[in-house]
Amino acid sequence: MLRQVRSAVWFDATARPIVHHLKYEGLARSGRDMARVIACRCPAPASGVLVPVPLSTRRMRQRGFNQAAMVARALATTWDRPVSEDLLGRVRDTGTQTALSPVERARNMAAAFTARGPLPSPGASRELPIATVILVDDVLTTGATLVACATALGEVGWTAVHAVTFARAVPYELRVA
Repeated sequence: MLRQVRSAVWFDATARPIVHHLKYEGLARSGRDMARVIACRCPAPASGVLVPVPLSTRRMRQRGFNQAAMVARALATTWDRPVSEDLLGRVRDTGTQTALSPVERARNMAAAFTARGPLPSPGASRELPIATVILVDDVLTTGATLVACATALGEVGWTAVHAVTFARAVPYELRVA
């Protein structure tokens, strides 16, 4: 279901503080900076709706914001694309994944998301005019979160799901060697 993922930078000693400033300190400027770097390094898609990876209700309550949504909103102005923060929802709190292996991460993320389809649900007033979803997140580690999001979107009829992240972790195999 997930056709392509583009990341602007490696998640290294330079990128890590930028992500942490946004994620743990709520510095909105960091979200705008991330979006600017993404826009410079990742080609703008021809079309599509930007969909931030949603947080769990608990995490949203703790932070008071969704860092992926902050990046998506800033990127939307540069790429001139709409943002939908209600197309994808998190139905299960997955907890932190920092200490999990790739297999454990995939298992942890399974069925954690629900999505609204590209066609109107019963009682909806119109069809969404865009065929492509572009997931937006801050960091790609193993891809488990993005795959789980794309799976949920695919289950309701989205056939073109792409993703963009600010940073990408060094491949797991290289980190454990």
